[in-house]
Amino acid sequence: MKAKANWKLLVENYCEIYHLPHMHPDLNSYSRTENHYTILAGDLGTGQGTTRFEFTARAGIDLPIFNDWPESEKKCAEYIALFPNAILGLQIDYFFSVILLLKAVDRTLEQLQIYCVAGAPISENHLKAEQTLLDGWRVVFFEDIDPVEGMQRGRFSSAFDGGTFSPALERGSHHFHKWVTFRLNTS
Repeated sequence: MKAKANWKLLVENYCEIYHLPHMHPDLNSYSRTENHYTILAGDLGTGQGTTRFEFTARAGIDLPIFNDWPESEKKCAEYIALFPNAILGLQIDYFFSVILLLKAVDRTLEQLQIYCVAGAPISENHLKAEQTLLDGWRVVFFEDIDPVEGMQRGRFSSAFDGGTFSPALERGSHHFHKWVTFRLNTS
């Protein structure tokens, strides 16, 4: 997927939670904002997790699950931006990766891959389930393109003053900004 935006805006967007009900109403129907929490992983990355992710069950997908996944966390999922440009999502039965490739200061290519847990021999149903997962996440990432491109355009507005982070809603994005700033100041 192509975005007319700096890669850092895509990471920033991925790290905050409050845009979910407005930009991703379908995703928010099975992974509600109030079930999300912020993850801060030091120099490794930042992101968010949820205690209630039910896409595969809702979509009627039945895939093998990771061994030793705790029963109490079977509806949990985590989404981490590994600094600088890798994005990961982990669920009980698959994970995805997105690599953000810088094409220009205001152009980024997102490469999305889905990885399912190995188990029973791959069948037509398994391939169909993988395609459903891939299509579902493509929709989610596509829904972010217009807002992120708007953020890119807004950076050049005379009204843009740098903005202010919300300590309650943007801890992950702020963590990412501090990481980038530290690297810029030490180079």
